[in-house]
Amino acid sequence: MIRLSLPIRFRSRIATAAPSRTRRARRAVGVALACVLLLHIGMIVALETVKTHWRDPEYGWRIAALRELDATRGERKLIVAVGSSRTQMGFRPSVMSDSVAMYNLAQAGSGPVQVLLNVKRMLAAGVKPDAILMEIMPTSLTQDGTVEQFTHDGASRLGLADIRNLETYTDSPSSLYRRWATYRVLPWYTYRFLLLSHLLPGFLPWQNRVDFQWRMLDRNGWLPYPFDTIPAETRERGRAHARQQYEWILQNYHISPLPDRAIRDVIQLCQRENIRLAFYRMPESPAFRAWYTPGANDTICAYLQGLTREYGTPVFDASDWLPEDAFSDGHHLMKSGANAFSERFGKQFLHDWAK
Repeated sequence: MIRLSLPIRFRSRIATAAPSRTRRARRAVGVALACVLLLHIGMIVALETVKTHWRDPEYGWRIAALRELDATRGERKLIVAVGSSRTQMGFRPSVMSDSVAMYNLAQAGSGPVQVLLNVKRMLAAGVKPDAILMEIMPTSLTQDGTVEQFTHDGASRLGLADIRNLETYTDSPSSLYRRWATYRVLPWYTYRFLLLSHLLPGFLPWQNRVDFQWRMLDRNGWLPYPFDTIPAETRERGRAHARQQYEWILQNYHISPLPDRAIRDVIQLCQRENIRLAFYRMPESPAFRAWYTPGANDTICAYLQGLTREYGTPVFDASDWLPEDAFSDGHHLMKSGANAFSERFGKQFLHDWAK
């Protein structure tokens, strides 16, 4: 058998090459991990500071537009409406009044706690309106439980400042911080659909896109229902879904402590900031209103009248203004319904109150 022997200098080079390749590989892996870590940290910082609309587009895009309106309104008074998706789709400031600057800062799913949070966010962003119109959605006043439960599905939208604002409304502030941290561990994954909706919406199937939340906004924050008319069966399906959500609440109606506390805190915050405040009820269809028991109606009216007596805050009730075909599902207004409600609201309530 023939044995090959390499010169000593070649054997030395081979012996030293292996550790060198290992070091280079380790450095490459280290650099890659550092880049990934920096990308994650950069995204976390962006979500908390300059790109808050990436995590909470409904509020983020609106507050940017509201700040622009505030900067360009001149001598006109600034009035901001806050509330739920009912207000988002039904409250159209541009047809209410030309003598004041108005903005719709509503957010889908908002009850009193979320409204309070958004008012605090608005003030922290440097916008201090002359007056606030706050929607009172009767079903949101019955929410029992804790803030942790209310914010469970929407906790990814919260920033650290939001959690600090909510701490006193929780049973366990640490649980909110843990949930926040869970969403921030892998921010590129957590917010992938929101990021793509902002940057490359065409790459997403329509079911995962949310860019309508800002692309369909008008300059005053109104988000119209996407269709002018709908088939009767579509309206019926929507009403059936609303009935499944809300009828049992209205049949067992009560005012819960947490939303009551949040409403009173909004009142007191506005008083401290010298901001005028009024409450309003959005329209509901005849079929929707039929789900209320007499006791539920009495409870709601007595509660609102009590707030007026205690704080002097007016209540503008538009709940019975519009017919069934003005709604897509019994409580969300279509475009024609939004126009009819907004024009009447401006003439009947806003004209005198805004003076």
